[in-house]
Formats: sequence, structure tokens, C-alpha cells
Amino acid sequence: MTYVAIEHFRPSLLVVRNAIVSDFADTARAADSRIGEAAFLDSHYFYKYLQEGAIPDYRLVKDFGTVKIYESFGETRARQIRWSKLVVMFGERKALGVAKARETLAAVNMAAGNVEEAQRQREVSQRARNTDHERYTKAVELLRSGLLDEATEIFDEVVTMVKARPDSYRAAIAQHIARSYFESSYFHEAAEKAQEAVLIHVPLVEAHFELGVFLLAEGQVTAADSVFRNAKARFGSAHYGRNLLSQLVSHGIEREAAQRAIDQHFPQRPR
Repeated sequence: MTYVAIEHFRPSLLVVRNAIVSDFADTARAADSRIGEAAFLDSHYFYKYLQEGAIPDYRLVKDFGTVKIYESFGETRARQIRWSKLVVMFGERKALGVAKARETLAAVNMAAGNVEEAQRQREVSQRARNTDHERYTKAVELLRSGLLDEATEIFDEVVTMVKARPDSYRAAIAQHIARSYFESSYFHEAAEKAQEAVLIHVPLVEAHFELGVFLLAEGQVTAADSVFRNAKARFGSAHYGRNLLSQLVSHGIEREAAQRAIDQHFPQRPR
């Protein structure tokens, strides 16, 4: 076992044999291991910290001498994906939560005073994150497959990756994430992210109108109307939102309310 594998599968129980633990006990064997030094160390430190009670969200519940049983606890939620699908993803090197797992291991090692291993985990974490664009693309793919929790986890990673960038850039990222939620019919999440975008960077005009559309799609008609009015008062009449509202009408999503919003806030311009 490794913590990366555990974070990917998030099993309820871990069954750990002492014989396996002993196979990875001596770090002097890491360099010559047939699985590679990095993989050996991953298993070594996982078993070490699991036994010490330092691995988050798992605790010892049964000790049979040669076999120990650990149980998950805390706020970590099970993956909403079939186990067989998780197995295929892991085999194809598409593990979920890799960067998060590495950051957790870095923190555990640092707390234990193992600075060298903590640094190695941070470096691997950065490589796992790749670029914000690549991570964003992966999250969108998961979202389109109906894997909301997994997509949100990666979106959160993207937000963390760009936290040092200018407000305008961070707001644009939040806006793109909001649109992705909307396009996959996660209207509540879309509204929340659009709200975040306008709070980060007020001059992001289009996001204000999109927030109104996302709120309306969620069924918050009164709140949406208020957002549209405020946006028009602040930025003047704009066509932003009309096309999205038309999509709601054509797809039967809050159709009457969406049509009223078009007629009231986005009337067709005279030719």
C-alpha cells in the first residue's frame, strides 16, 4: 500500500500484514528494490506512519498480532465511482487526489522531523499538479462524467495553484469554473463560483450577469432578478446573459422565469 493508492480508492478498511510491513522496513534496500527507490519509500513511510497513528483519517481498530485492521474515520468521503472503474483508472496512471496525497505526506513527514522526505513529497506533488490548464481540463472531463466531488477537488487544486496570481486572473479562473458547472447542470455550484469571481474582481462585468443566470437556473428567481438589476445599475445595459437565458428557455429550465428575465433585462435591440 501507499498513501497515494489509499487516497485514490478511499477504502473503509485496511488489512495490513506484518510480513508486508517488514518487506519495506529497511530503507537501505530502497535503492536496489525491484519496484524502484521512490515506490519503495512511498510504501515504507506509509506503513511507518500508519503504525504510528500519523496517517490522517485511519485508525487501528483490531490487532491480531500478525495482522492489523485499520478503519477510516473523519470527513473523508468514499469515492462515488464503481470500484472496478477505480481499478482501471489506477492501472492507467489516472489516480485521483495525487497532489493532495503528496501534500499530506509532506506535512506528516515535516511534523516527524523528516525534512528530506517532506521535500521529496512536495516536489512530486508539484509534478503531479502539472499546469493549471491541464488540471482544469481533467476536472471538466470528470464533471462531464457526473463525478462532481472528484471534479470539485481538482478545481480546488487549480484555485490553490493560482492564488499568487493577480486578482483579475484568479477571478477569470473562478468564472471559467462556474461556467463548467453550469454547462454540466450543476447550477448551485455554478452560482457559488460566479459569486466568488465577482468578489475577487468586481470589474469582471460578464461574471455579474452570469451569476444572475446561474441563480435563476437554480430556482432563485428573486435573487437572480436582484443581481440583474444591480449589474445593470453598475455597468449599464448589456447583452451579457441573454444567450445563456435563451439556453434555459430552449431546454425548459425555469423557462417562464428565464423568458421574463430576457424581456425585462435583455430586450432585443432594435435594428
